[in-house]
Amino acid sequence: MNLGSKKKKSLKLLFIVGIICATLILAILYLNQEPIRSSYRKPNQKVLLFSHRGYDFFLPENSYASVKAVQDNGFKAVEIDINNTKDNKLVLFHDKDLKRMLGREGEINNYNLLELQKHNLLWQKKETDQRIIELETLFKDFPNLIYYLDLKNPSIKNLNILYSLIEKYKMEDKVIVAHAKLLPHFYSKLKHPKIANALEGFNSGKEKLIKYIPKRLRPNFYSSFFHKISEKQIEFYNNNNMIDNIIVYDINGDNYEKAINKFGLRNLIIDIEN
Repeated sequence: MNLGSKKKKSLKLLFIVGIICATLILAILYLNQEPIRSSYRKPNQKVLLFSHRGYDFFLPENSYASVKAVQDNGFKAVEIDINNTKDNKLVLFHDKDLKRMLGREGEINNYNLLELQKHNLLWQKKETDQRIIELETLFKDFPNLIYYLDLKNPSIKNLNILYSLIEKYKMEDKVIVAHAKLLPHFYSKLKHPKIANALEGFNSGKEKLIKYIPKRLRPNFYSSFFHKISEKQIEFYNNNNMIDNIIVYDINGDNYEKAINKFGLRNLIIDIEN
């Protein structure tokens, strides 16, 4: 190889490296811009209560009757679990396997919706008249509720199906999409930035990681169980004006006052006991 050929090869390599560096710099600058504001709108009240899995102390969890009872009893918001069937329907169902809620063997993802709807849901180990329903049914029948959607399998396919439903029924201002996987959240923030999302499992100590997430990719909300947060974590949220962006699970009569009055929390997923 002569000197001229070596020089051309070096220049070509430098050009490629320059393009890569410029692309990375532009990407970093873009991702650290202020995030696009979501369409989600909280009701005009200081504390928002999400009824956990519907009205699950009195009716089968994640059932039509349970969600209807949430609305009938004056709640503005509901937390429900979303799973997918073999034929790509998004349905209300918490577990991966069918044993606890249907008394059947197998996993929900291996059955079509019509096969699953042949069996009634169980509640307190007894058969009820309720069956697995699609998320779409709730959007049709209860369009005024606010939904915290705990997506159990946040694949790109399921996210796209979910976002299509949200957009079809114009629910952008009433939905929070929640799961614990960071990369699917990044995808959501880039492709559907106006639909609010919540990063789950954000227990005490994880608040230190927020500064490492580029601004445009940061979730709108951070969720954890109440018993897994700490006063130090709450202090961090208050100091960074983030308390409105925190959602906590496992709120009941024993810790409700502490969550509101001591910690100042304003988004509570509550188990309705009476």
